[in-house]
Amino acid sequence: LSNMMEWYAHPLVYTFKLTRLPKGYPTGFKFPPGVEPNLADYINRGWCFCESSVSNLIKSYLMVLDLGKFDEESMTEWLDVNKGCRANRAPPLTPSEFRPELATKSFTSKNADEEMVNRLFEDEFNKRMGEVTTLYYRELKWTDKEAVAVSKVIATGVLKNLETLHFGFNQIGDVGVRALAEAAGKGTLPQLRLLDLSRNQIGDAGVMALAEAVGNGTLQTLENLFLHDNKIGDSGVMALAQAA
Repeated sequence: LSNMMEWYAHPLVYTFKLTRLPKGYPTGFKFPPGVEPNLADYINRGWCFCESSVSNLIKSYLMVLDLGKFDEESMTEWLDVNKGCRANRAPPLTPSEFRPELATKSFTSKNADEEMVNRLFEDEFNKRMGEVTTLYYRELKWTDKEAVAVSKVIATGVLKNLETLHFGFNQIGDVGVRALAEAAGKGTLPQLRLLDLSRNQIGDAGVMALAEAVGNGTLQTLENLFLHDNKIGDSGVMALAQAA
């Protein structure tokens, strides 16, 4: 138990989610005396929620497979499974967000497990996010909602070693970028060198917020800012030029 989250968080280890209960469950299954079968679905189980949340910290979404999507007739090769069972990538949660969510989940022994699971998640969050140098969130169909969620992680100050942050090819607009800029503008990304926001839906308002963060010196290590294929006009470009 002390290091099980290492496996779920590790970027080179697959996470397999068993999101479907066996057919007929709990009929045909034997349980120890006094133990009632847990009928909660995957995401409403405390341990499953934790393991899924830890897998969302730094691991690539390509390394998280939802076997609830498995089709034995069409998925006959590993590449079929790898593509057809890719889980939807949720943004990472902060420990303060994780704790109230976990309180709503089901445990076989809630009194014994809930606090331990909170501690396991928080410890892994602080370790992994504190060490990570690259976060890759490209091509996930993320909107402002997901960008705001990541901004909450940034605001904790845990990403002190982050050097590259990729958000390209999503659907993030001005609201999401303003949240990211506000969080980064507090000096929470002291090592950031590359920020990729290309091919989103960012306009002048979002770029002006970024320009402010650049101009006040809190992103002084930033060397590369990718914003091509957005909705930026002259005002946004001028704000960036003046900040630089």
